[in-house]
Amino acid sequence: MNKLKDFFHYTKTERNGAFVLISLLFIFLVLPLLYPYLFTHETIDFSEFENEINAFEKNTNFTEQKTYSSTTQKETTKIKLPDPFPFDPNTTSKETFIQLGLSQKLASTIINFRNKGGRFYKKEDLKKIYGLSDDQYLRLKPFILLEKQEKLSTQTSTAVEEEKQVITLFNFDPNTATKEELERLGLSAKAIKNMLNYRAKGGSFRKKDDLSKIYGLPKEQFLSLKPYIQLSEKSTPQHQKETATTTSSSLQTKKEKNVESTIVDINQASVEEWQELRGIGPYFAKKIITFRDALGGFHSIDQIAETYNLPDSTFQQIKPFLKISSSIKAININTASIETFKAHPYIDYKKAKLILQFRKMHGDFQQVSDIKKIKAFNDEFIQKITPYLKIE
Repeated sequence: MNKLKDFFHYTKTERNGAFVLISLLFIFLVLPLLYPYLFTHETIDFSEFENEINAFEKNTNFTEQKTYSSTTQKETTKIKLPDPFPFDPNTTSKETFIQLGLSQKLASTIINFRNKGGRFYKKEDLKKIYGLSDDQYLRLKPFILLEKQEKLSTQTSTAVEEEKQVITLFNFDPNTATKEELERLGLSAKAIKNMLNYRAKGGSFRKKDDLSKIYGLPKEQFLSLKPYIQLSEKSTPQHQKETATTTSSSLQTKKEKNVESTIVDINQASVEEWQELRGIGPYFAKKIITFRDALGGFHSIDQIAETYNLPDSTFQQIKPFLKISSSIKAININTASIETFKAHPYIDYKKAKLILQFRKMHGDFQQVSDIKKIKAFNDEFIQKITPYLKIE
């Protein structure tokens, strides 16, 4: 019992503190309820201010004056604009744009657009310039002259002049007619060019209808020329057949003779020398040389087979006529940059990075064979790339 009494016993200081705390709580709880009765508020009358606002909004004189001022300002602006004149937005200078009535900022925007490679291909492209209003574009549109349009008008006038040329129909042999004769017959420059190229490559017209196969010759024009086509005896099928047979035999014999006697040095041969081999035209000749230059030279004849798209049958056919004599251009493994390494056809970016990392961690390579210490490289890759590495 004494313990319980001691537990609830408070000193005088503790009792005073509890009393103050309770008093404060009571005041804060009651004060909001008594606030309206203790304090009075003066009501502000906004009616007069609202009336002034309404009167201001209804002031028609002010509105009319504002409209009149705006209209006057627009009219003044229009009067100050200079008269436009013909210009090419692709070549006009900044000062000329300003003379056309554009602001300095807008003129600079157009110049910057052109400096970054932008170009105006048609009049409407000018509308894309940021800051150029529709009114400004419509004012300048009739005066925009583009170089493309000038060329088009020149071509059109040339075409009209060509149409005005007098066409004369007369008997002709398409196998022997000259360029001037074909022009007099009314053939277009394109049709004449195709026709002459066809003849230069050994082509001939055996019958009248063969002329209709020339690209660029309209069907209507061929029908008008057909009655005037006269093929000479030299153009008969029998004569052409004999000539073609003789020519083909001589060319085949010459080609076989050249192929049998041609030996090509794979590290020195030019495009023309590669084309002397049977099955190698301009396409594969350039491909082989491009591959050779990227490698730094061939160290084996079998590398020719790695040329992109080269059929194995073609390689096997030309292999007996290939030789290798000169040395290759190797890469200094201790000084080459990552760009030099990855430029080689056998080394991609990942392999180049591994070589540089190994060199950075372990120092310079003492010998080319040290590349085997890079665990990520397999034996096939090491065998292919070793001939192209050196240490100086």
